Amino acid sequence: MRLCALTKNTLSVMMGTMKTIPSVTVMFQNPRHKAGVFCALFALCLALFSSCVSMPEGAAKYTVYVTNTKKVPLLLPRCMDGTVDSLNLFTGKFGDTSFALQMYVYADDAEISFVLLNEFGVDMGSLSYTGDSLTLDSAVFPKSLKPEYIVADFENAFYSADALQVNYELNRMQFECTKTASKEIRRILNNGTVIEEITKQNGVTTIQNFLRGYTYVLTQAED
Repeated sequence: MRLCALTKNTLSVMMGTMKTIPSVTVMFQNPRHKAGVFCALFALCLALFSSCVSMPEGAAKYTVYVTNTKKVPLLLPRCMDGTVDSLNLFTGKFGDTSFALQMYVYADDAEISFVLLNEFGVDMGSLSYTGDSLTLDSAVFPKSLKPEYIVADFENAFYSADALQVNYELNRMQFECTKTASKEIRRILNNGTVIEEITKQNGVTTIQNFLRGYTYVLTQAED
């Protein structure tokens, strides 16, 4: 996959622009044409740059800060590594605050959806992400929490490792994934420092973000 390939439309625009520019040497002999040459060349540079943006194939329109200064785009659901369809115990801890809820998760190559339930099975909120839209309706999480960050943690845990590696490397970070017969560990790093670590083993997914100081645990219910 050529992430920085010029499109046919871009090439067509460039060639058309070039045909309208007389010899650069001739034009610079006349000072009145200097501004016109500069503008034309600047337009060409913009055309080139716009075709080489650092977003991988499958990137959505939402972005999240992974560090205080570096961010990545969310990926589209089609980057899911298989399908998730399960009821889970969802626990979390941030500082002195902790919570425990049931969460039904359905995720495939078209949509990610969560439904939060209390111990009595009462709906406590939901999240839906399609790539084009992202909604969070829940009183469990503070209003200041952006749903993009919930989706980003889910992506880090369940999306294709290859797609995640491309996404992070394009944005000057690193993604590592190691697997054994019974365990998988994923890490997001910045200049060698681990920002987040995800451990998946025996139906339990643990997400630890060392920079922000929080931990989420998804424990899949037995059938």
